[in-house]
Amino acid sequence: MQGEPDRRRLVLIEANWQAKPLITLLETTPAVCRAVEFRHVEQRHELDTLLASGDPDLSRLVEVWQQVTDFWKPELWGRPAGLPGHARLVRFPVFDGHCFWPLAGSDPRNRSEPPFYPDGRYRFSDRIASTLAEHPGNDEALYDAYLQQSGEALGDPDTWLIAEIARMAGRDALCDAAFTLFFLQNYRRTRLFHAPGAPAGPVYRWLGVRLAEHLASGIDADPPTLGTAVSRQALGLQGIAQFQYPVHPLVAGRLGLDWAPDGSRARFGKNAWDHRAAILRAIRWQDWAP
Repeated sequence: MQGEPDRRRLVLIEANWQAKPLITLLETTPAVCRAVEFRHVEQRHELDTLLASGDPDLSRLVEVWQQVTDFWKPELWGRPAGLPGHARLVRFPVFDGHCFWPLAGSDPRNRSEPPFYPDGRYRFSDRIASTLAEHPGNDEALYDAYLQQSGEALGDPDTWLIAEIARMAGRDALCDAAFTLFFLQNYRRTRLFHAPGAPAGPVYRWLGVRLAEHLASGIDADPPTLGTAVSRQALGLQGIAQFQYPVHPLVAGRLGLDWAPDGSRARFGKNAWDHRAAILRAIRWQDWAP
């Protein structure tokens, strides 16, 4: 015998992999998951196909959440074709903290090394590291050489920060949940990113609360109460934290980052390295415990 039909409201989420911790947060918040089912697609054509599918579950659809990226073309700005008139469209931005790691980049030595490093030993690294691979010095000389070269490549870290804020504001112009003000109020005292494209827990807490409050009226809930439920559930949330990057000391000092003091360590797989240790390992292309 078939079970009872799902009577929960439906929310479709079109977003990249950054949405996964958000969905986990909401699906573990009882006040939300009892009332809402979430379905995630990563590409716009997947959303269009689903909306055109005639799936009877679309009768339960109350909102579509879309993630705005830097690659959106004007033809994507409008309401998706096939979106029922009763469903609301809510947009939030892609999250990028490249300004904290302006020298992050791929390393030409990187290649797939299964079984331990299927995506490469250091899939994302520091673009100065490979240039020092043949340096003959000891740890002290090698790190000093890195600091000299990287300092020249960095220039003024404020320039990277200003450019990042401009990109945020451009994305926010298309969003219902605008991120820039939250970023400006918190980036110095709170870790908002673990790596350039890896938001930390406070970002997911902020976004989850904003989206829950917006969703509340569609599920006959009180916005502040639903937002508080998500906020409490998000306490201690780490975000995308498996691979964290230590911040360059010049960047941390110039930007006044309270969360990245000298000697602070960051998790990388089963390891915890400060900036010096992480850079030396990357330069020497050393093994690490996944």
